[in-house]
Amino acid sequence: MNKTSLLALCLLLGAQTAGAGSVVPDAHYDDLVRKARSGDTAPALEYLRQHVKEQTRQQQEDHIVIASWAGRDSEVLEAYAHVQDTSALSAPILASVARAYRNTRDYERAAQLYRQAEKIAPDDPQWVMGEMLVMADGKRGRDAIARGRPWLGKVSSQDEARLRTVMAYAWLSVGERFEALHEVHQAFLLEHPGPFDRDVLERYGQVLSRAELPMAGLEVDARLTPVQRLQKQADEMALQVRMSHTGGRQEADRFVAPDELISRYHSLLSQCDRTPGAEGVARQMRIDRMGAYEARSMHRQVVAEYEQLSREGRIPSYAEAWVAQAYMALHNPGKADELFRDVIAHESPKDDHWTEDNQNHVRSLLEDDRPGDARQAMDTLLPTIPKVHWSINYPLPQVNENWLSTQLLDVDVMQANGDERKAFVKSRHLCEIAPAQTSPCIGYGALLEEQGRYRDAEYQYLVVQSGMPRNQSLEVAQLVNALNLREWHRADVLAEGLTQRFTDEEGSRQALRQNEIAHMAEFQLSASKGHSHSHGSNGSNGNPIRGNDDLHIEGTLYSPRFGDHWRAFLGADYTSGEFGTEESTTDHGRWQRGGVEYTDRNTVATLEASTQRFGDVGQQMGGKVTVDRDINDRWHYGAAYSFRSAETPLRARAEGIWANQGDVHASWTPSNRTSVQLSLSPWHFSDGNWRWQSSLSGSQRLWTWPHARLDGLLAISGSRNSISHIAGDSSSDAGNRKEGVDYYSPKSDLSIMPGLRLTHALYRHYDRQWEHYLELGAGRYYENYTWHDSQGDHNRHDNTPLWMARYGQDIQLSDVLNVGASAQVTRQSYDGVSERDIQLMLDMNYRF
Repeated sequence: MNKTSLLALCLLLGAQTAGAGSVVPDAHYDDLVRKARSGDTAPALEYLRQHVKEQTRQQQEDHIVIASWAGRDSEVLEAYAHVQDTSALSAPILASVARAYRNTRDYERAAQLYRQAEKIAPDDPQWVMGEMLVMADGKRGRDAIARGRPWLGKVSSQDEARLRTVMAYAWLSVGERFEALHEVHQAFLLEHPGPFDRDVLERYGQVLSRAELPMAGLEVDARLTPVQRLQKQADEMALQVRMSHTGGRQEADRFVAPDELISRYHSLLSQCDRTPGAEGVARQMRIDRMGAYEARSMHRQVVAEYEQLSREGRIPSYAEAWVAQAYMALHNPGKADELFRDVIAHESPKDDHWTEDNQNHVRSLLEDDRPGDARQAMDTLLPTIPKVHWSINYPLPQVNENWLSTQLLDVDVMQANGDERKAFVKSRHLCEIAPAQTSPCIGYGALLEEQGRYRDAEYQYLVVQSGMPRNQSLEVAQLVNALNLREWHRADVLAEGLTQRFTDEEGSRQALRQNEIAHMAEFQLSASKGHSHSHGSNGSNGNPIRGNDDLHIEGTLYSPRFGDHWRAFLGADYTSGEFGTEESTTDHGRWQRGGVEYTDRNTVATLEASTQRFGDVGQQMGGKVTVDRDINDRWHYGAAYSFRSAETPLRARAEGIWANQGDVHASWTPSNRTSVQLSLSPWHFSDGNWRWQSSLSGSQRLWTWPHARLDGLLAISGSRNSISHIAGDSSSDAGNRKEGVDYYSPKSDLSIMPGLRLTHALYRHYDRQWEHYLELGAGRYYENYTWHDSQGDHNRHDNTPLWMARYGQDIQLSDVLNVGASAQVTRQSYDGVSERDIQLMLDMNYRF
């Protein structure tokens, strides 16, 4: 019986025979002990900490052992300090305390406890070996060797093998590398043909690592030629390369093995250069070294080595898989696809990596924006993987992890091919049938975020976190979620953790980049140029709202985020338009603004002040405050108030008329496929006019294809003015009559325009995307106004057609730069005169 089993048995028996003074029922305490034995030590430790003063003697011993299992050395020593009579402790308990002292570098106390354990169980050599390890750590290696020699030949072959590995450890502590290798060799001869003791294997690896000796030293054969020795070492190193892809026992250790392999390969390749006839061995080492590079996330080195080696000859398919993964990490999925195809062609479903290589092939097709090919590859893969598998000595079937990972990949393929609803349903189902697995539920949370359901995704991640709080994929997802929820401080905390622990992971780099962008300064620019043409006898005025040949330019600069929630901004605007009848006149407007923006989980608020100058009117001050709130992921509302609103019609501002504007609005977005917005805006113009303006708009996804989507649109808007203008025929004497307001202001109007928007992706490659779209709409415009002619004033009600066509392109040049341009043609009647309006628009957003 080994040491761990002995401790577990002592602990369980102790829990079952605890005296009447135990502070919890025996059955409950048994459950805590069983959980601790299975690896879940937290509940038992939490209970023992809470009742440290009420513990029985057995529970004090339990506290020491469980804390030792949990790797909590300081807690082991604290629990040991609460034991009043330490002389009655068993040898395994003393050994647990001794290991804690050793880990905290208190070697003298550790050695004393091992000697005390030896007195209790003098026939067990493990206490001697523990003392020898402590002596070697305390720079007493030769004393440790002398301590162990009398036991040689007096114990079983298995114990002697372990003892010799400890002696090898002691030899290394005094710099005797070859003596250490000899002891390890003797240990393996004792264990041969195996199975080898795990402790022996582990310590043998430690010896070779510290001694920088090749694994070929396991069986020294003087008859081997130098090339044969190098070949043997190359074979052993190849095995270690494959093991290095399994990762380390802890997060901090995941790169230890690859780093050691890369260093060792450098030494061996130098030996090959000095050994005649070792060229073939050197090539094999260079090929296998690419696996160590890939395990260390050194993707560029993998590709550089591959390109050089491929010029000298063909590369084996197992190495092409490493190269393909490196190309994927370097965002070259097209090249990765070629290599994965070759890898799969040389494999069969019985090979260990067949499923993984097929999955990576599908991912390369998705990242190369070839969803149709990915669908075909996935349809070939899905039937080959069973849903469940049976484990030996376990009566129930278990979910096959290869099946689960393939089904998760199928969700991504569905998404890429436009089957968003099916993907969502399947992702939710996978999370429900495998709640203990992190990937299905994290993937389901990601789909919730794509639909804008950030709070639902947050809850899903918390459920996953309760079972596995230190998962890298989970922390990446939580960081992205925190950014979507505008929880900037939480995002920074998660980013710090990823920076310290997972900087070399692709998902971590992307999430950290998003957090970095969220804290950058931002520049927004929008510009439009229009031209209007009237159809009718009095059609020289052009568009009565914007004027003819109108121009609008607006730029806003935001500062980097400070104080977690704040951004300052500065903006400037210029607008112009031609108004007039017989002689066109151009009106100009300029304004500058500055303010602050506040954002948190549920709120976006801005406060700004502005200086404005329009036409010959002197400089005026204005201001605006806005507040937008999220009730939940679906409902949002907000309000705004503008003093001397910048949205006041240019024609009014040029005449010295300004307006205060209010606004209340609400929106409903149950998913990224559906949205509805409603707003109401009261205006009070300085000439006494009250305008009530309202709008209802919405969009609904009608169809989705792999590279395109079709949305239905609806826009309804209307207004009512307490003071309205009087329209007239410019060919009559009424053209000289000027009554009513000096800007377009009918008694009431209403426009209803349904439409369609078709969006097509021209190019998609990671952060670079290029889309174009066509938007068409047709409806009716209803207007109630006063018409004046030579016979007097008349109330008129017009019901005229309204249509619009718009074509545009949106280009995302990088993750910090977006540019959009569009051209729009609108046909609408104003006061019975049909106007054709052409607009050219440009938008840009840049983070720096």
